[in-house]
Amino acid sequence: MYSLVSPAELATALVRHGTALEVTDVLDRALRIDRTDLGRLSLAYRDELRRHAAWGRVGELAGLTAPADEARVGTGPPAGGPSPGAPAVDAAAGRAADPAAARASAELHLGHLLDLVREEVLGWSREQVGDLVIQTDPGGATAVADALGGAWAGADLTPDDRDPLDRPWRTVFGELPVVAGPEDLGANSGQVRQLLDNLVTTSATTLAQLGEAYRLQAPPRPSGVRPWDVAMRRACQASFVTGNVRQVAMAQFAAVRAQLLPGGAAGLPGTPAGDAVAQAVAGTVQAVAMRETLDPVVYRFLVFAWEATLGPIPG
Repeated sequence: MYSLVSPAELATALVRHGTALEVTDVLDRALRIDRTDLGRLSLAYRDELRRHAAWGRVGELAGLTAPADEARVGTGPPAGGPSPGAPAVDAAAGRAADPAAARASAELHLGHLLDLVREEVLGWSREQVGDLVIQTDPGGATAVADALGGAWAGADLTPDDRDPLDRPWRTVFGELPVVAGPEDLGANSGQVRQLLDNLVTTSATTLAQLGEAYRLQAPPRPSGVRPWDVAMRRACQASFVTGNVRQVAMAQFAAVRAQLLPGGAAGLPGTPAGDAVAQAVAGTVQAVAMRETLDPVVYRFLVFAWEATLGPIPG
């Protein structure tokens, strides 16, 4: 399960995915949606047969049925039930019973992304009434899920399949991706932005060295617990207790985008070396974003690999 509170796993999975930039753009923009945006998406949303056919194809790729069911976005099951040929799904977990389909979606699990959007990104739009959870503007929430599904599948969908999934999103937000402004990245936005600018201009060779420094840093203790994981968990808790989860998540999405820009970490994303780089970057971004609230030992531990490879972080 992915979480905005603990973004390292999500960042690593995004970097490995073939349409990471598209997925990141949808998630990043979804973090900024307010009630007005959600209402506009609801007005643009149309539950049509072409949309269900498109989700049938996405379901085959991801090992899921369409997300427009009560367990996902609160809009009721899709007309006609699951798409023909879609793999059997565990209704409680939203995961494919077909192991081959599960393996196909293991790197960036679409079901987990949909849960993230429903429970955290758009959690503010759901209201508890007794034992029931009611989704306000359900059409808008479904439009976000549709855009995410289309972005996840990318070129594996035909333009005709993408159109009903993307149209409400394009109608409201247009074609251009979101680029976070300095004010979106929290109190230390200047330092985070400088960090990302350095990341964009760093050679693939140096980034590989960053990944190696991260892998060599403090191996697991006899208990199997890695000190880096403990430090990262404390930095994530700091973002939660200070109410900075969304700003730090935007910084993490900006870091994912920086690793995938043309001319960046050539040949690294999607490899074990790229995974190590993504983890090192996620830890560094988390530490810099929450610098004032972290124990100095935790901070130094998370930025150690970065500073050993790319030099001191200003400030």
